Amino acid sequence: MIKAVVFDLDETLINSKDYLIHYFRRMYAHLRIPFPEEKMELFYTLPEKGFLSIMFSDEATREQARSFRNNFNLQEHLDAISLKPHAAEAVRELAADYRL
Repeated sequence: MIKAVVFDLDETLINSKDYLIHYFRRMYAHLRIPFPEEKMELFYTLPEKGFLSIMFSDEATREQARSFRNNFNLQEHLDAISLKPHAAEAVRELAADYRL
C-alpha cells in the first residue's frame, strides 16, 4: 500500500534547467572562466554537494565560486522558475489520497 508520494522538484514539478544553466553561466563569467559547453549537462544533473570540487580543481576558484553563490540574489532565480504543465493539478489530486 502506498503511504506517501515524494517528488523531486527540478525538471519534475518545476522548469529549472534553463535557469540553472543561466546561473552557472553567470558564475563562470564572474570567475572569468569560459563556460564549458561540453559539460553543460553536468550543471543540472550533478548533486549540489561536491559540485564545486568536481567543476573547479583549485581551492581559490572554489572559494570565489562559493562567494558568488553566497552573494547571489536567489530571489532573482526563484522568480524565473515556473511549474511544469499540470504539476499543480497532479499534486492536488495526489494530496487528496496520499501524504506528500
